[in-house]
Amino acid sequence: MFAFLCEWKKSEPFVPKPPEHSPQPTSSQAYSKKQLTETTPMLDLTDANRVHPRLNVWRVPEMDKRLGFDAKTLQAGLESNYPSVGVDEEIKWGVPQWVKGENRALRYRGNVLKREKMWFQDECPVQSKSFLRYLYTGWQWRVLPATAGVQSSPEMEPVVHRLKEWTVANGYAAPNHYIVTRYRDGDHGIGAHFDKPTSIEKDSLITVIKLGEVGRPFRLEWLDETLVFEDVLPPGTGVVMTLESNMLTKHSVPVRGAAGSSIPVSLEGNSGSIVARTIVDKVSWDETSKRISNAEAQAAKVLGKRKE
Repeated sequence: MFAFLCEWKKSEPFVPKPPEHSPQPTSSQAYSKKQLTETTPMLDLTDANRVHPRLNVWRVPEMDKRLGFDAKTLQAGLESNYPSVGVDEEIKWGVPQWVKGENRALRYRGNVLKREKMWFQDECPVQSKSFLRYLYTGWQWRVLPATAGVQSSPEMEPVVHRLKEWTVANGYAAPNHYIVTRYRDGDHGIGAHFDKPTSIEKDSLITVIKLGEVGRPFRLEWLDETLVFEDVLPPGTGVVMTLESNMLTKHSVPVRGAAGSSIPVSLEGNSGSIVARTIVDKVSWDETSKRISNAEAQAAKVLGKRKE
């Protein structure tokens, strides 16, 4: 059931490694301004990049280049090098994998999600025997074991390292949890929502970096659905917001022809994103196993009643 792996599987990474003299902390607490290297990117969370004067939300052009990677190449490497877990397939514990929207661990109230996901965290879960848990609407215990350590992905590890440096340089706690999402075409997307704050560190950042072959619309609106901005963001663009500004707004990746969208474009081709957060909720390996067993038993019980 468990795959014991937390090391690079490929000899050649798809993205540059950080400089040899750079520190290699393994947790968000390990980073401080004194540890930043001479190659740390410049500050980007400025008024020039702010999307609205009342919000701490910033749009950062070519953020991938500032962090030393290419957004198109990164997604291509993740898609080529790691398996996808489909509708009836088992999630392998603690290793990199794509979980398809049809997998029951990712479904929302039984409905197939129109996206695929990978999960990463700073610590190797096989070694630490624990997972960081980001709670979102529809979250299930079954999906938690899909979280892998960034050490197991040569594509992700240098990106995460530089993103940590960048975040601390801009005055915020380093992230420790990363979700990669893939949208296969314009029919894939995610509706308007804000990130639930339950498991996110107070006063931290939520950092989105767009990936893939093509740009996709990104929409930000107030809670009353009044538009803040909507635009097609090219691969490599960053959207960065504080947790507090996230709670004042809703964001979405509209599907092709979405109601209310101001962008009538043909959305063909792969796209995606990395979303980095600082998570405070940690669950042990054993607790996760127990919770999944309980969920399976409850599901079997409900299914039995339906058949009666």
